Amino acid sequence: LVAFGAAKGVMLLGAASTGTAISSLSGVAATNATLAWLGGGTLASGGFGVAGGMVVLSAGIAAPAALLGGGFIADKLMKGRLADAKTNLEKAQAAAAAMDAARQAAWVIARNVDEEHRVLEELDELFVDTEKSLELLVAANNDFATYISEQQQLVGINCALAKTVKNIMETPVFDENGEITKEVVAVLHSAKEQLVKLSDM
Repeated sequence: LVAFGAAKGVMLLGAASTGTAISSLSGVAATNATLAWLGGGTLASGGFGVAGGMVVLSAGIAAPAALLGGGFIADKLMKGRLADAKTNLEKAQAAAAAMDAARQAAWVIARNVDEEHRVLEELDELFVDTEKSLELLVAANNDFATYISEQQQLVGINCALAKTVKNIMETPVFDENGEITKEVVAVLHSAKEQLVKLSDM
């Protein structure tokens, strides 16, 4: 378009080396006169002639073409980078969701482990106290059949505590997927109920 506009402008407004208006010429004469004008005049008048006009006209075409080509390449490049950015954003969002899920799972695990630790500490304190009483009782009399109701209850409490601690220690806390097992939740619930009963005795 630039080259066409330049050539048409010269044809309408320019003059040949003879002084004749180029617009009044036609065919090869008009074309040569236009090119010679763009080349700074004919060779005889000190210009670059038709060849010079071709160079000027070619440059007029090449520059916009280079800009157009460069713009096309830049557009393709930016679209590719935009697609990459969107892909990276999706990956980042997926990673963030996975990390949030892992954080929630870790919080559940930590809560259950803390609860198990607390229950075992309470059981241990109670077990230590009742065990001392049981040791004194057995040292004085090891015949269960002769024990009075309170003494038999003491033996029962020690057995219940030992069984509860054993159940907790033998129950797996996590399954193969790293999640809290239903069994340990049930055991802890039973242990807490046991603690409430024993504390009331």
